[in-house]
Amino acid sequence: MLKQINIKSLLKYYKKSVISSKKLIFDIVDKDVYNITAPFHCFGKKYVAGRVESRKEHDSKIMFFIKSGGRYIVDNKAPVFNLEDPFITIIKNKIIFGGIEVDVKNVYRTVFFIGKDIYNLKKFKIGPKGMKDIRLILLPDERIGVLTRPQGKIGGRGRIGFMIVDSIKEFSELSEKDFYSAKLIPDRFDESEWLNANAIYFLKNNNLGVIGNIACFSKNIDNPLKITSKCGFSICPTPNENSTIKGIEHMKKNYYVISFNFDYLSNNFSGMKIIASRNELPKGKSKSPELSNILFPGGLIRNKNGTASLYVGVGDAEAYKIIIKDPFLESGK
Repeated sequence: MLKQINIKSLLKYYKKSVISSKKLIFDIVDKDVYNITAPFHCFGKKYVAGRVESRKEHDSKIMFFIKSGGRYIVDNKAPVFNLEDPFITIIKNKIIFGGIEVDVKNVYRTVFFIGKDIYNLKKFKIGPKGMKDIRLILLPDERIGVLTRPQGKIGGRGRIGFMIVDSIKEFSELSEKDFYSAKLIPDRFDESEWLNANAIYFLKNNNLGVIGNIACFSKNIDNPLKITSKCGFSICPTPNENSTIKGIEHMKKNYYVISFNFDYLSNNFSGMKIIASRNELPKGKSKSPELSNILFPGGLIRNKNGTASLYVGVGDAEAYKIIIKDPFLESGK
């Protein structure tokens, strides 16, 4: 077990797991589609939700796409949401859909919708200010596991918390204090780096399989994969301070996709590892040079042959399906 976990230590043990990759094609003109969900089924069709945005603007919308042959075609009958970074889970035959709402002051919140299908989604919860990456999972005892992602005084640049609620109704009634009271997973991480969880899967022996990101800044944009032990700041920026810290807008963000097992009964995690890095994929477009090294996982599909299909946004401009070794194979289904 690593005494301290950071990108440098994880890369030391990283065994490249990307078997193949394919850029996904969408029928949207003059817009990028990225940060997609893993595919899900609705009315017998295979869908993904994706973030749709102009390359030079921040005009994000979430749209639903149907897979048709080798392309994804927008479902013009489905609702469109003025949100970023969609996520989907199914709980008791209901779709739980959400994304990130950003206001004119650049304050963000996670917004949740519920419905029997994508055409009948109703807003039922708005998360606390400054908290992204809240995710839900149905536990074997029918309660709901909730992963949180505090920043600032609790969580620094970003950590992962966990709590259990009895029902979706109880989740909808949580206060901001409740979200920030979620117990953090044991923190052995570098204070200059940040974590988030993007998707959760139930394994066995009370373990949840989590995929997400570990990320850092690098000072030298021309050498984006150079790992620095510190970002160069003496403080950890709180959620809305990034734009006010001198020079931060010119620093490159480096996002690596990680997986780990989380025993929610003991609040311990194990097996954290990098499962994909940007330099394993073809060169491509990005929204800006500072964002070219971002991989944002939307979810994975575990295959029967020991592989998994990982769906990721790349560089805030593209979407890929990546075939990797199943990161949870040793943990069972």
